[in-house]
Amino acid sequence: MVAQGFTVDLNKPLVFQVGHLGEEYEEWVHQPIVSKEGPRFFKSDFWEFLTLTRWWVVPVIWLPVSLWCISMSVRMGLSLAEIVPLIALGIFIWTFIEYTLHRFLFHIKTKSYWGNTAHYLLHGCHHKHPMDHLRLVFPPTATLILCFPFWNIVKLFTTPSVTPVLFGGGMLGYVMYDVTHYYLHHAQPTKAVTKNLKKYHLNHHFRIQDKGFVDRVGYIREASFEILHKHCREKTSVPLTILHVFTHIAGEKMMSSSDHDISNAVLKSIVMFPEEKHFGTVEGNAKLHPGKNKCPYSDMSSSLEAMASMLMEFIQEFTQSNTLHQSLTEFRPEHKNFQLVMARDQSVPLCDILSLVELIGCYTEWDWTSENIVAPLLKMLGIPLSVNFAVSVVSLLGQLSSIGVDADGCENKEISNLREKLSAFLQCETTLKAGFAVQIATVCSLLKTLQLDFSTVFRLKTAMLPGCGDQSLSASANLVTKWFSLLSDEQRVYTKLLLLNDSFVQKVIKSSKILGMSNEGCIEVLFSNFFP
Repeated sequence: MVAQGFTVDLNKPLVFQVGHLGEEYEEWVHQPIVSKEGPRFFKSDFWEFLTLTRWWVVPVIWLPVSLWCISMSVRMGLSLAEIVPLIALGIFIWTFIEYTLHRFLFHIKTKSYWGNTAHYLLHGCHHKHPMDHLRLVFPPTATLILCFPFWNIVKLFTTPSVTPVLFGGGMLGYVMYDVTHYYLHHAQPTKAVTKNLKKYHLNHHFRIQDKGFVDRVGYIREASFEILHKHCREKTSVPLTILHVFTHIAGEKMMSSSDHDISNAVLKSIVMFPEEKHFGTVEGNAKLHPGKNKCPYSDMSSSLEAMASMLMEFIQEFTQSNTLHQSLTEFRPEHKNFQLVMARDQSVPLCDILSLVELIGCYTEWDWTSENIVAPLLKMLGIPLSVNFAVSVVSLLGQLSSIGVDADGCENKEISNLREKLSAFLQCETTLKAGFAVQIATVCSLLKTLQLDFSTVFRLKTAMLPGCGDQSLSASANLVTKWFSLLSDEQRVYTKLLLLNDSFVQKVIKSSKILGMSNEGCIEVLFSNFFP
């Protein structure tokens, strides 16, 4: 039944077509089509209906079932001390089953007609149409059918009073999984943990579809960078201890992964900097590395300054290509160490390089950062850049200025110079022609050099900021207000949304729902009072 050279018609029901692809099915199903609306599966309206499920149906149907099962065990005499661990065990068993099925069944390679058809129905459809919002959670009918064998398996190995609570715990784990899965596809996480989860899960769909079920090493690496960023000013051994525990958990793969050579090199340099600075004594080394003579991060580590210089050379190479997501392997700087780092790292976009530069800036002295990182970045703004590149560089300057302001205050000489350069950049003809994205990125960075938020700038009525002897501060604040006054009404609304703190924006949105107003209308009313 497999047809040579078969082409799937996306305008017709898909289920009974995909089997004809034969060996080509594996490649076809892993070329995702990104659309919130999915294809039609069956010609029959009845069978088609059974494949469509809104996400909220899962908790509405199965949470009561889970609670009812748990209550059965309570009525049979189990105590709270017995119920809680059994629920946790049920959640763990579900997680183990889902992971095992996903890894070893859902991604099995098929080439026969019925094999392809069954795989597409089971999981292939989700990889072909990963954003299909009506097929992201498991249909209740299919779940109900599977409940019977799972209940009997649990019943076979447990006592009558334990069976319901263990099954209920597993059902609770299923609900948590399906809702989280939908969230990772369609929500916009704000916390680091959920952002990383979304990143790794979407990598599973769009980059490494036969892997990435649980990228332990990658996740630990991301968590390590998050810890280094949040605790860059701490002098205690706690963050370093956590990082060394991470290294132990991840094993040698964390330091030897060829996919993350640049990230690993920066990670080693940053970890070794506070370790040598604050815990370089024999006693400190013994505390961080009990029973070991050498830190696992010390192997082939470079100084922060050397690593920052290398990354800046990378960015210089990017300016020549002017491509934001260009692969670093296409450039071959003369620097020998560069080639060592770049030789194996195949996919490091500019945004990652900029993030690494910012993190290094958290640990180097501000004077050094200003001279060796900020100054070259400012020079780049003097040459023609793409919109994305300009936004990226200006945003990095804003992040670095926050570090400088925290270190030496907003009237520091280097900060004043940066503020003047950003003010000039905002007013230059190239920036005005570049459009709204570059302008608002520049304004965001300017505000960071002022150590003021957007609302504070607009509340000030004087030409000089109170208690400030640096005229560049007031000049930059006045420039921001003038820039805002020249925007269109729509651009003003977006600016207010972007530059005000998130909690205020959320309150505005909530108020708009209560008052029955549009978001924009409610924002305008509140801002007219906020900025009289």
